[in-house]
This record gives sequence, structure tokens and C-alpha cells, in this order.
Amino acid sequence: MQDIADRAQLARCTVSRALRNHPAVTKETRERVHAIARQLGYRPNPLVTALMSRVRKALPKETQPIIAYLTAFPQRYGWKAYFSLSEFFEGALRRCETNGFRLEHFWLGDVDMNWTRMGEILHARGIPGIILAPLPYPYPEPLLPWEHFAVAALGHTTRAIPSHRATNNQFFSLQIALERLTALGYRRVGLVLHNVEDIRVMHNFRGAFSVYQSKLKPQEKVKPHLPLRLNKDDFLAWYLREMPDVILALEPKIKIWLKEAGLRIPTDVAYAFLATHPGSSNAGMDPQSQHVAAAAVDLVVSQLHRNEFGLPQTPKTVSIDGVWVDGATAPLKHSVPRSGNLLRTG
Repeated sequence: MQDIADRAQLARCTVSRALRNHPAVTKETRERVHAIARQLGYRPNPLVTALMSRVRKALPKETQPIIAYLTAFPQRYGWKAYFSLSEFFEGALRRCETNGFRLEHFWLGDVDMNWTRMGEILHARGIPGIILAPLPYPYPEPLLPWEHFAVAALGHTTRAIPSHRATNNQFFSLQIALERLTALGYRRVGLVLHNVEDIRVMHNFRGAFSVYQSKLKPQEKVKPHLPLRLNKDDFLAWYLREMPDVILALEPKIKIWLKEAGLRIPTDVAYAFLATHPGSSNAGMDPQSQHVAAAAVDLVVSQLHRNEFGLPQTPKTVSIDGVWVDGATAPLKHSVPRSGNLLRTG
């Protein structure tokens, strides 16, 4: 490092900061130092990185470096109403602890949803990394001073910024769900999604369902229900019109509406939930949310290890496959006696 400092005519501490892409060093100086380092064959020592990781883990929790978990729901803990979003936080928390970091929740509502002000606070506190939690609809455009942070987003709701991200592989997950339901004997599969849910996952559910339907016989095709506003009356009208033998959905109240209409699950219609988990009575796909969040933390930590800050020129997406979970709501079809009951419309 002293050779680089001599060649650049800079103090050694300045070179050290430049090699770590510290924002206190100007972009021009950082680029010049990196160019000299390449000429001299300088490479960061991975053993030092590993050593620093162990040092962080040994620190008292209150002195460990912080990674911010940034949420922007209208209420501070509005995201906790969604099981998958709660799982995101738990997964990120555990992965941070494994890597010697401390995860701290920051709510944008504390600064009146002012992204710039939040960025100033995080930077002033010396927080180097941010996990951007999924955003509520309509999706705001996150505007932070990105050059100060290593960032990774959860899911696709932050497409307005070119950050690294980790997400469930929704296209693959729906394919697996459809394959499993077919193997269980179901032939008329209905997909029910609020339009916002479809947008949130970049239309991956709809895309996988379209591919599946392209291979079906006409009598097996069920038109998906993808309304702008999901309500009980329209949903039940769709059900009577299409008469699926199993419904795939991401909105928990679909199951409630079926029961309120007098339909028994799975006797009258089977049900598979696209955000279930082991131990639930609901058959469906476990999106592996904790693993998705762990992958997002890994993206942030790896940037910090490489001293990379700011939005990347080539964003990376880590996609985690979902896992099918058997459940009582969608058993082997021929094992369920069919009642022939019609739903209550009154």
C-alpha cells in the first residue's frame, strides 16, 4: 500500500480509504488510486477479510456494525401483517448475526417519508449497508444518497433503482405448484391474484400460468381472475362461471370467502396458497422468505468486503426457489368425496 501512496503522492490513510471506496475521498482520486493499484498488481487479502469477519462476530452486540432494514409502510410495523414480510426480517436478522453485523429497523415514517433525510441520518450514524424491504403500493421511488451505502433490495418493488436484489423465483414456484397439483389429480386450476400482487412479482405468476395453460385441452382451461380490485362478489361470480377444481391464490381472504359461501375445502373445491409454510394446514408454495432475506444480507456484506458503495453498473439478482408444502386443503384428488354442493349466493 505504501508503494501506491508513493506513486499517487497521497497519504497512506487516503490510499486506504480510496481502496475501500470511502465516500470521503473524491471519485477522481478513488479511480486514480485503483488504476495505480492495478498497475502495481495490488490485490486485497481475502485472509484479512475473513479475519475482520471473525473480529466483528467477537464484538459485543452493541458495538457491531449496523445494517439498516428500511421499511416504508404507512404504519411502522404494517409489514408484520404479512407472514412473508415478517419472515424476511427474521431471515435478515439471523444472517446479520452470522456475519457479525447488527440489523436495525428504520421506518421512513419517522422522517415523514423523506428519503433524503433518512439517508442523511443513516450516513451520519456511520451505517454502511441497507436492506430495502418490499414497498407498499403505490410504490414510491427511493431517493437516497446511494453513494454512501452498500444496498440490496428484497423483491421487485424497487425496480426504479438499479440495485442488487434477492427474490423468490415466482415463475419457477408457480410452475412447481401447477406440476404438483396436476400430479395430485387436479385438472381445472384457477389462479386468483389481485392486480397489484401480479405487478409486485413482475407478472411472473401470470407468465408461468400462461405457459401452463398453453399446453392444456380447451376443457381444462380456467380463465385467471386478476381484477384491479379484489372483492368477494366478483370472485364468487368468477368461481361460478369457471368452476375450477382447485384455486391457487396469494390473498388469504380467498379461503375465507369460499367458506362464507358455504363451500367446503377441499370437498367442494381445493385450495393452494402461494405463501404457505411448513406446519400450516394450507397446501401450496413456501417462498423461502428467510432464505431470500439471507441472500440479500449476503449481497450487502459481500459489497462491504469489497469496499463497494453506491448503485452498481451491473445489478445482480439472486433468485431463491420456492418449495411445495403438502396440506389438507389440496390432498390427492381421488381421496376426496365430492359433495356437489353449490355455493350460497344469498
